Amino acid sequence: MKKLIFLMLTGLISTMAINAQNLKLDQILSKHFEVSGQDKLSQLKTLKMVIKMSAMGMEMPMTLYRKRPGKMRMEMEMQGMKMIQTFNGVEGYMVAPWTGSTEPQKSSDDQIAQFKEQADMDSKFYNYKEKGDQLELVGTEDVNGKKAYKLKLVEKAATESAAGQTSFHFIDCENFNLVKIIATTNMQGVDTETENYFTDYKQVDGVSLFYRMEMKAGGNLVSKMNIEEYKINEELSDDLFEKPISK
Repeated sequence: MKKLIFLMLTGLISTMAINAQNLKLDQILSKHFEVSGQDKLSQLKTLKMVIKMSAMGMEMPMTLYRKRPGKMRMEMEMQGMKMIQTFNGVEGYMVAPWTGSTEPQKSSDDQIAQFKEQADMDSKFYNYKEKGDQLELVGTEDVNGKKAYKLKLVEKAATESAAGQTSFHFIDCENFNLVKIIATTNMQGVDTETENYFTDYKQVDGVSLFYRMEMKAGGNLVSKMNIEEYKINEELSDDLFEKPISK
């Protein structure tokens, strides 16, 4: 009798594992959107993140503001100086005092592309077909000892002559949270493959948000981010995202 029960349980566990492996892309996305609260996320007007970031042996407090449609502002303190990046949905500016100037500098096309990505509050997968992106399920891999679905995302190129950005996104097979992204990031003028790990998810007004992120390059830890606070739908003036005022 015990042997029969053991065999039944073994069969059930195996069937569950097979079903997990056999989920199609649309099913994975549906579960991911349900867990992440994408319906509510897509209705957010603003999102503010208060961040404690550490990199290169330094603590760098950061605040990231986002507002629909496609606006972004980032403020970061480093060695007593404040860097500011703004993007109003069309134009972007940067203030980097360590360059010797506190005058806002107009952002390059590459920087604008990064600002657009930072300004997007939705999942990369949300309405990917409408965006002209391509997404496919390429298998599963272990991430921090747990199995995750590996999705390949090829984003629509900004211009006809350019290649679309390719990245790999990993969704936990059990809880369907996004746990890792492999992408190419421009670091100090050099394109570098990075791995971003997302952990410590919590519910904020029905939306599942990560509270820790680590970035690695070449297997080495580059930076860590602890989210100290999320503020949802706080009133943010459009002026916040315009060209910073010179001081």
